[in-house]
Amino acid sequence: MFRRPVPIVVLCGHLAAMTAAMTPALPAQAALLPLTQHVNPFIGTDDSNAPNPVPGGAGGSTVPGPVAPFGMIQWSPDTPTASPSGYRFSDTQIQEFSLTHFNGAGCANNEDIGILPIIGNIGASPGPNWTSCQATHTKSAEVAQAGYYKAVLSTYGNTQVELTTTKRTGIMRLTYPNTTTAKVLVNTSRSATGNRSGSITVNGATISGSFTGGGFCGSSKTYQVHYHAQFDGPPTSFGTWLGSTVNAGSANTSGVNSGGYLNFDTSTNRVVHMKVGISFVSVANAQANLNAEQQAWMPPGHAPALGTNLALNKPATGSASCNATEPPAKAFDGVLSVASKWCSNAAGTKTLQVDLGSLQNVSSFVVKHAGLGGETTGWNTGAFNILSSADGATWTTRVTVSGNRSSRTYHPIAAVSARYVRLDVTTPANNGNGAARIDEFEVYGGTGGPVNVALNKPATADSSCNPDEGPAKAVNGSVTAGTTDKWCSLGATKFWQADLGGTVNVKSFTVRHAGAGGEMTTWNTRDFTLQVSGDGTNWTTVVTVAGNTANVTEHAITPVNARYVRLNITAPTSTTNNAARIYEVEVYA
Repeated sequence: MFRRPVPIVVLCGHLAAMTAAMTPALPAQAALLPLTQHVNPFIGTDDSNAPNPVPGGAGGSTVPGPVAPFGMIQWSPDTPTASPSGYRFSDTQIQEFSLTHFNGAGCANNEDIGILPIIGNIGASPGPNWTSCQATHTKSAEVAQAGYYKAVLSTYGNTQVELTTTKRTGIMRLTYPNTTTAKVLVNTSRSATGNRSGSITVNGATISGSFTGGGFCGSSKTYQVHYHAQFDGPPTSFGTWLGSTVNAGSANTSGVNSGGYLNFDTSTNRVVHMKVGISFVSVANAQANLNAEQQAWMPPGHAPALGTNLALNKPATGSASCNATEPPAKAFDGVLSVASKWCSNAAGTKTLQVDLGSLQNVSSFVVKHAGLGGETTGWNTGAFNILSSADGATWTTRVTVSGNRSSRTYHPIAAVSARYVRLDVTTPANNGNGAARIDEFEVYGGTGGPVNVALNKPATADSSCNPDEGPAKAVNGSVTAGTTDKWCSLGATKFWQADLGGTVNVKSFTVRHAGAGGEMTTWNTRDFTLQVSGDGTNWTTVVTVAGNTANVTEHAITPVNARYVRLNITAPTSTTNNAARIYEVEVYA
């Protein structure tokens, strides 16, 4: 279940009992089968090829958003041509993420209280111009699973929207670009059956109000749906709109074509969370539902397929422990419980470090805080940094988090090579408690084998045949993007060089020549040497090749420490063609 809230953006610029004798016994293990992995919420969301589809609808008139069994809230995206479900799979735009839907109906209904994250300033009032704020989204990035939905809004700087729900509440997590104008729009007047009166009140990090819904299948009957929502931090500014008028700084409004917006500064923390409860009785009951079902800011239920935890049971060190039973190793033992955590009440920044044993490709981290281990969520780590190092001496900050309240945090990064990973805790809790408590610190992204330490590292060369065949193309990780996906040189002295960024223990090289990229195999590099250096000036030859005809050559060496590697080409082809063509140079450590 999704547990972390996402910032809401103001719109703008889904037979009675039988006798025991007649009921076959089910195997005891049946309830343990992970069957939800086979659920596809997109089924029924586009045009049907059935002879008698739902009238006026797309397929089964279903929505892909998360809905708990018998859930009252069905938080799902609404798209422009959907009728009547609110969503059509083939649409590439999203108008909002509204809180109520009804699967399988053959007529317009629901889509009450629309929420849309945007970036930028509000121009014309979203009230009568709501669809002008709709966002194009990246279909390849869209995910729908049982209890989880994700979309990426390319119109708004690739803002990522994630949703999950309980029976009466939902959580939205918004990941914005770095900006000071990340907004959440809340439309309190629009539904699938027309615009009616609604209201919104902004009070610090909370919003609440009501909306008049109804008109199901043309009925004249209406109902009131009430909402109470909370963000994980206060906005930097807010406002409302009514009709064509936008009122910056206004904290409440009501009427037809009404709504409000909250603005967040995501220049240091890109993630905004929002959790919301609804009720068909009162705003007070909506708030009670939220308090009962969403007592803490929790991470999303969707767990990415991260692979092997590289830090599991690896050597760990850290700041002084609260006691002898809570050492650093407890954060890497794979056990989640109050009795198995690292705790430190050392003065100042508290550090937790793990040695992965060798250089690994690292691409994400998971931190499991106090609440996930069963302790009070007020002890969840408030602010922290995650750093990596190849040698344990030179460190680079990869993740910076402040204002955290979540019990589990997930931090994807661009893949880097690292042997050491460190967690620096600057604010140990969010209720003033001075002890850092980390139940598990997990590191993902490698396979445990050698790592290509040259990938995307700075590269230079004697020359290039063309501007689009520069030295960086030989370390971009690709050989299949066409005949310009290479380094090419026509220079008199042909060489290529890369800076690995730090001293590493080089064990082997792989060179991918012209044939590997789809060109003539007679253009494969015939004669060449590979050299290593610690300073970029004094070079040692570790590989010498003559008479090569292979598309790919692999070169194991006696392990050597080096920061720089160099490829010298003395015979670029087995023909009279004089151009050197290297699609990839891989350096493994």
